Amino acid sequence: MRPLLQGAIFSQTVVSPDIEIELETELETAPFLGDERLLGQAFGNLLKNAAEAIEGQSDGHDVSGHIRIILQKDARGLEVIIEDNGPGFPAEVRNRLLEPYVTTREKGTGLGLAIVNRIIVDHGGSISLQNRPDGLRGARVRVALPENGALAMQFEDMSDEEAGAEGRVPYPLSL
Repeated sequence: MRPLLQGAIFSQTVVSPDIEIELETELETAPFLGDERLLGQAFGNLLKNAAEAIEGQSDGHDVSGHIRIILQKDARGLEVIIEDNGPGFPAEVRNRLLEPYVTTREKGTGLGLAIVNRIIVDHGGSISLQNRPDGLRGARVRVALPENGALAMQFEDMSDEEAGAEGRVPYPLSL
């Protein structure tokens, strides 16, 4: 998971060099079964959204952009928390932002978070959107993934040929 997140960080840093992105973790390694391409897309989209929220602030706040990613493990699996210092989620739509076609951006399609949600759910996980609970400005996205969750279960009774024929190839990821 760490290399996957570092790849997403690198890609976003190229696009938004003025935003500081940091990864905090004390984990050295832990096995995780998941689709590297899809999870990379999901975390890349979450970082892109955070960066666009910071860059799109039009409320007079002049702050340096900062995105913090926390990777940790608990009894249920892995947790990835992404916090930014943008304007946060508008209360009136926050509970609907994971639905298709719901957006807060003028030029947004409203599909990004819906796709992220589908990828996380397909991996047996969950995602929650909140504003930062520490009283600071910004959004907080929490992704919980079981260590060897739903995706592992999908492949349990399937031969390699069957999994490949369905386009579902598991990638063992390590932290």
